[in-house]
Amino acid sequence: MANVKNQNKRKSNGLKDFFKSFSMKQLVWFVIGVILFVIGLVFDVLNIVGGSLNIPPSKNPLLIGDSYLKSLFGNKPFGFLFWGIVLVLVGAIIIAITSSLASKNEDREKERQARREQRLKRMLDAQNEAIEASTVQVVPTKK
Repeated sequence: MANVKNQNKRKSNGLKDFFKSFSMKQLVWFVIGVILFVIGLVFDVLNIVGGSLNIPPSKNPLLIGDSYLKSLFGNKPFGFLFWGIVLVLVGAIIIAITSSLASKNEDREKERQARREQRLKRMLDAQNEAIEASTVQVVPTKK
């Protein structure tokens, strides 16, 4: 029981850690990209299902919707399949760009933190050396 709770905490922390590097603007664009991607997948699935149903084309609501969508653009082949592919590609590009920018921000933050730790370590080392130098006294020897 405790093991399951730890796994759930790790999963939720992993998701939090993933989105922690996103700014609010990047998060909004990421969500827009995901929505476009999902809508594109839905259009593609509608096209596949509409073509696979054993219903006459005049009574098939998916094929009727596809033909209506094509008629909006002057009988060009811009139906469910075309818009599904376009939306999937646009959504994937937005997701990739947003993730890339977020990872650059995260790398920049990690480098900044590493430089700060090195600077603090050098300062502590310098203080320790100064303390050691002041505590060491030279004792004159008699000849």
